[in-house]
Amino acid sequence: MGTRLLICAGGGAIAVDVLTLQYGVPYINFTNFAFVWLAVHQLGHAWSEDYFAKPSRAVLTALAGLIAFVLVLVAAYMLGGIGLESYPGTSG
Repeated sequence: MGTRLLICAGGGAIAVDVLTLQYGVPYINFTNFAFVWLAVHQLGHAWSEDYFAKPSRAVLTALAGLIAFVLVLVAAYMLGGIGLESYPGTSG
């Protein structure tokens, strides 16, 4: 399983979020779709190759998912995931 690719895709998504939300860099936020879907794709490969059969890997991945979930709840992310001005709960 390409764990390095999964980490790089997650890091790319975080970097794009920091550049967009913290520094206001325009139009780069659309690249997040590629980074996030690449990470989800790699998780699917890991699942199919029984990468999470080892309990320590499963716990670490679940912990990472929980941290990501809390960050989405606490950070300045829109509820819809996309900045639509007409969508309720967005900051747009």
